Amino acid sequence: LRSEPGWDRGRALRIGAVGEITYRALSRDRYWLSVLHLLADHARLAGVGAMTAMGMGQVRHVGHQRKR
Repeated sequence: LRSEPGWDRGRALRIGAVGEITYRALSRDRYWLSVLHLLADHARLAGVGAMTAMGMGQVRHVGHQRKR
């Protein structure tokens, strides 16, 4: 993650974070993998953090990498 400045409706400077976060399941249990995917999908719809109504807190679910 890295910090980046952004303007709050053109009036106030706000500092936010931009980056990528990876969650890894310790086991390949289908239940817990589905919970992680559910949380990632919910974060995309709900947003994360403060001021989500103004476009901050955007999330993108990139997907997963399969272990071979």
